[in-house]
Amino acid sequence: MSTPEAYGGMQLPAVTQSLLWTELGRTPVPFRFGGEADNILYEASDAQRAQYLLPTIEGSGWAASR
Repeated sequence: MSTPEAYGGMQLPAVTQSLLWTELGRTPVPFRFGGEADNILYEASDAQRAQYLLPTIEGSGWAASR
């Protein structure tokens, strides 16, 4: 929900995210919105984005595991 639109996210403000997570927490159905990266990765070089950011967002990687 906080991923920028340029990377396929919704880029919702923190208040809206909080309201959504509160409401989703009331249901037994698990919701998954894909990977979320640390904010620092959006400021990385192109090579670093390809290696760390994009796999993290796609859910096929994790920034700290590489």
